[in-house]
Amino acid sequence: NGDYAEWLERLNPEEYISKGDIVGVIGGKITKDLENAEQIMAVSEQPIMLGNIPKVNKEHLGNNVAFMGQIPVKVIGSVTSGDYIVADTKVPGYGIAKNPSDITIEDTKFIVGRSWQTNLANGPKMVNTVIGVHNGDYLKIIKN
Repeated sequence: NGDYAEWLERLNPEEYISKGDIVGVIGGKITKDLENAEQIMAVSEQPIMLGNIPKVNKEHLGNNVAFMGQIPVKVIGSVTSGDYIVADTKVPGYGIAKNPSDITIEDTKFIVGRSWQTNLANGPKMVNTVIGVHNGDYLKIIKN
């Protein structure tokens, strides 16, 4: 895995957010509460490049969030390579896999990326996901 990430402050400094969590961004701060999210992203495990490095002794107030590349993302249910990973609005921090033919306009707000891994087990898992590289995918969804 390898990604480009930036450190982003948590909306609530006490909220527990860890690698692979799907998060919403509100005013440049992150939370697992997606209700008012302006953007959906995921927390990086080990970025190869990190921007927006926090001030000394402030690291604990935020997380490294992937902007582009591939990272393990928390997913519940079976996943096939090429599926979209869509934030699960009922299970904070996790996503579900959706086949491209099943994506709806409403889903596009919650897309994190696309799986580059197949894992057909039904439980929770980490799935290698490409982030920030869309290649016109949203236009294809809208056209369909």
